[in-house]
Amino acid sequence: MTQPRQNEGELPIVQAACIEDDPLGQIRGELIEIRGLINFVLSELRQLRRSRGPSEEDLSDLLQQIFEAVTDSGFVASWIFEFAYEDDPVSKRLRTALSKCLNDQLTIRRLAYLLGQSVGEHGGLVLKRIGHSRDGEKYRIQEVMK
Repeated sequence: MTQPRQNEGELPIVQAACIEDDPLGQIRGELIEIRGLINFVLSELRQLRRSRGPSEEDLSDLLQQIFEAVTDSGFVASWIFEFAYEDDPVSKRLRTALSKCLNDQLTIRRLAYLLGQSVGEHGGLVLKRIGHSRDGEKYRIQEVMK
């Protein structure tokens, strides 16, 4: 007797019937399903961690420190890092604010991403994207006019 033809990836009909009767096969199938759900939950958790940013208070403090450092002129993320490592009190406060907002992972790329995600009003200051330069996106911080 010949078995009916099967599609690629399907178990033969005889084997499929055995799995349904086999308690270990059923448990194995449930474990595979559970593993899929766990992988889904983990991917969602990773996405939430990536999208989680600094608190509004920390972000406002960072923007205030950048504003004090560069006043009303435009800047890019790399310029902020250069200034943050100078040896004066304003630079030290800026470095502390950067450290809080970037979770001690001080990289230009992380700061550039944070600035891009934070365009808008924060604590009496407005962060605006004003263009693009060879060094990256250019921003300006201004006080909110009341």
